[in-house]
This record gives sequence, structure tokens and C-alpha cells, in this order.
Amino acid sequence: MSPPDIKIQSIEIRGGMTSPRVGQTLAKERRASLEKVNTRIAARLSDLGSAYGTPRQLVNRTPAIRRVNAKRSGVFEPGGQYEITGSGFGKQQGDIFIRFAGATLHFNIDHWSDETLFVGLAQDISGLPDTETVDLVVGVKNSAALRSALFGFRAAREVSNVVPPVSCFSYDKGSVALKIAGQTVWTGMPPDSVYSDGEYLNVKRSSTPSGSNAACFPPGFDRIQWNIPLNPGFEVVDFEWYHDSLDDGDFDGYNLRRAGEYSANWDGDDIRVTYGVQRHRDSAEVLGMIPLPACVSCSSFYKLRLKVEGPRGLPFA
Repeated sequence: MSPPDIKIQSIEIRGGMTSPRVGQTLAKERRASLEKVNTRIAARLSDLGSAYGTPRQLVNRTPAIRRVNAKRSGVFEPGGQYEITGSGFGKQQGDIFIRFAGATLHFNIDHWSDETLFVGLAQDISGLPDTETVDLVVGVKNSAALRSALFGFRAAREVSNVVPPVSCFSYDKGSVALKIAGQTVWTGMPPDSVYSDGEYLNVKRSSTPSGSNAACFPPGFDRIQWNIPLNPGFEVVDFEWYHDSLDDGDFDGYNLRRAGEYSANWDGDDIRVTYGVQRHRDSAEVLGMIPLPACVSCSSFYKLRLKVEGPRGLPFA
């Protein structure tokens, strides 16, 4: 009986021919070698992690300013208190400031450590504009300064009283009452005077119609339109105004009758002022032997100024 046929399959390693037994041995040795290399690499990385921290910790230990009040961006304001975190600030206290618009503002320092600073800006800072980007600098003792350009500055606000120029005033002419010799007479009453007294814009109307039963001019409305460009950061936020009282009644020697009401409201960017009219009628009297007829007078008066808000210590226009 002849022996059975045995088929031997060769494998190729690095271009040569060898037997299955030899191939298995070489592969096993190769795996063991790779495991030793991987073990050495893992041990080296473990040593690095123990000495310097994880990759994230390594990044966080790079000297840098990272957050202000837990945010990566924001604005500084006068009187503000801030926690600045990062790394590489040093154990010895240095300096910290922001620089912009030709000015340098130093922070008051309450606490200093290598990774955390507690600082504040003075409350009385004025004369500086709002700035979108400032240069935040941490001056590290015996080392290079750290900088960040991710923060801005918002100035402290103040509200100023501003008298509108006379050019801002206009009145409603109403409708056409009549035309005489090519001249149009309107139902709306133009003011006798519009003037500034340094505190308010004053608007005054008055008339003395003839006859004891004469009617006064009708109520109407005016418009204050702010047409003066404001500097950056400033805006008109409100207005303040006063007006004469309106009364009805019969009194000793005179009579009062009111027409309309006073009111003022925003109409878009303009202020619409509705004015009332006070009618005053004196009783007829006799002066000596001369009888004097009743006298009628009509009046309307108000004054107004604007409230403009913007960076403290800077001109609004």
C-alpha cells in the first residue's frame, strides 16, 4: 500500500518561498515584536502624562488668556468686576490693563495666581468712546506679556439735557381758510415766537381778538424733528416738557374757557406736540366816566428739551 499524497502549500514572505511551519513561526515572532514596541510606546506616553498631564491639560497649560467671567468674549465697563482665567500668569503679581483709543486703563487687582486673576475697573472712567475691540494685556513678571483681542469696551452712560435748535421746529398749517390778494390764510396758528432760553425750546402763541364774544385761534399741533447728527454711541432717549394750564370757570371779574388739550408723543423719530388754547375774557368795567368793553385774550405756551444718552464725558455732536 502506497503512502497518501500530502499537498504542501507554501506561503510567500518578503518575496521568498517557505514552508507553512516556518511562516507561522515568523508571523508569531513579528507579532511579539510589535507588542513589545506598543508596550514601550504606552509606557512612554504614561510617563509623559504623569509629568505633564493629558493632551487637553497640555493645551490648557500653554500661557494664554482664555476667559473673562467664564466667557471667551465680551465687554469691559467702568466699575466692572472680572475673573480672568488662563495659564502662565505667574505666581508673582504683575500688571493687567486694556489699551484702546490712545488710552490705557489699568485694573485694580484683588487676587493673582498662575491661572486666575480677580480684577476690577474704576467706576469714574469718562471721556472714552465705546470700542468694539481692545487690547487686553496681562503683564507677567519676568516673562513675555499675554494678550487677547477678543474683548471690547462700553463706556459708562450719562444723560444730558439738550435744547433742540429752532430749525427742528415746524407747525401744522391746517387747511386753507381763505385767499386774499394772492396770499393764503391757513387755519393753523403760527407761533408768535420760537426761541431757546438755554434750558428749553419755548413755543408761544397769543392773540387779542376784538369783541367780547370773539373766538380764539383753534388748537393744533407742532412737530419737533431732530435733524442734528449725533456722535457714535449717542441717541435721543426721551424728552421733557412743560405747558400752561387750561381752566374753565367764572371768577370775579373774568371768565376762563379752554379749548383742546396739551399732549406730546413720539411719532417715529419726531415729537408731535398737540397744544391747547386758553381763552381769557375780562368783564366790562367803567373807568371814571368811560365804559370799557370786555376784553378777550387767547394764549398757548409750552417748552421742551431732549434727553440724549451716550458715553460719559464726550460731546454728543
